[in-house]
Amino acid sequence: MAKARSFLIGTFARPSFRYNTPAMNSPKRKITIRFARITTHGLDSAVSYIAKLALMIMMLVSCGPGPATHSSDSEPGLKLEFLLGSTALETPLPTRDFTPPESSSSPLTGFTGVLKLDPGAGESNFEVVTDVFSVSDQSQWKLTELPPFDFEFVSDGSAIIPLKQTPQRSNHPYWEIILGPGSAWSAPGDGDWSRAALPFALKEKNQNCTHNGMMTFAYKADGAISRVVWQISSETCLYLKINLWGSLPASYRPMLIEGAKDIVRSHRRSVSSRLPVRPVSMLAQDYPGLDQTAFEPPGIDDTSVYGLLMDGVHYRSDCQTRLGPYPFCDELELPSYSLAKSLVGDLAYQLLIS
Repeated sequence: MAKARSFLIGTFARPSFRYNTPAMNSPKRKITIRFARITTHGLDSAVSYIAKLALMIMMLVSCGPGPATHSSDSEPGLKLEFLLGSTALETPLPTRDFTPPESSSSPLTGFTGVLKLDPGAGESNFEVVTDVFSVSDQSQWKLTELPPFDFEFVSDGSAIIPLKQTPQRSNHPYWEIILGPGSAWSAPGDGDWSRAALPFALKEKNQNCTHNGMMTFAYKADGAISRVVWQISSETCLYLKINLWGSLPASYRPMLIEGAKDIVRSHRRSVSSRLPVRPVSMLAQDYPGLDQTAFEPPGIDDTSVYGLLMDGVHYRSDCQTRLGPYPFCDELELPSYSLAKSLVGDLAYQLLIS
């Protein structure tokens, strides 16, 4: 008897998806979900069905970045001299400059302690792609300024784990900040400096629009640290699409973090429980005769990421930005908009009747 195959396909397409924003008269988008047979083991019920749907949709998002506009053939990564200097960052960087080069190795020292940035200092720049409500023209919103940044981190090998990974409120008039686990490495020619890169996101207050970014810096075991270079070049926002980039002075205080072992265990558990991921381009190889282009969402240039869950494997596209693939695709912040509210009733009903 042939093995029952389960798969779930999700795409996000234009033009009618409701955003939880005041912009109810703006163009809207619609979720389009294509389904084939879904077979579950154990709980073959609508609860499993809906749970799988929720999982897949959370991995996808529309209102993405648009096509890439910048690339470079040089070795990825910023020169140490640049990070330690004061030369202005006049243009945004290709995303691979926030990744370790092939010649990199493990960090010389972990990054455990407190990282503090001075958002009011340094430099910041922006390019407007779409700004329906002219928010970028209103200086009181401080769009180019990061919220207060004073956070604790612990290391686990090359992983750098922020203690707080939920949206952090502050007195910033527009943004909340979200941090995700990053990575550290050492590069040839950097001497006793190690490098680090961290994913972060700026979320609009009281809204779901999320702008995903990265930051990178060099540091030493004694607490010496370079300036921090940061950049945003993708978002899940229909009405506000902007490139943001700049550099900030930073301070690093190495110290023991209370509960560090528990934090590391929790991080490892989270990583180990993830579905296996393969590039969506491998679908045709793993399933001969399957046309993978049939699963591409309409308006592919406006899609941050899309994927297919099939036989327990998550086939996923790159997390694209205007400046190249997002290096922290596993940590990309994807808002659910009204999906969560829609699921609550269905899940509660199915649990009551089961």
